[in-house]
Amino acid sequence: MNRREFLKIGGLGAMTLFLSGCGLAAVSGDRKSEAKPPAKGEVSGGKNMKIVVITSSPHPKNESTSIYLADRFTEGAKSAGHEVFTFDAANEETHP
Repeated sequence: MNRREFLKIGGLGAMTLFLSGCGLAAVSGDRKSEAKPPAKGEVSGGKNMKIVVITSSPHPKNESTSIYLADRFTEGAKSAGHEVFTFDAANEETHP
């Protein structure tokens, strides 16, 4: 890629980011447009959900970042009252 193409593509990416609103808040210092975490029960409409978490990391549980994140998500969902089932696709026998 030559310099002209790089500047054109980089400029279009920066323009897209700026016009999407992410860049506007950073430049203007307006913090009202930042995303706030939803209140408890707001996403699910106050209903309990049944959630399936599928992990497929071949690494041991104590070394896998994705399994760590999935476990934290599972803990948070259970504490919010949702029913969570975790399936480890890397270590389970699956057949068609």
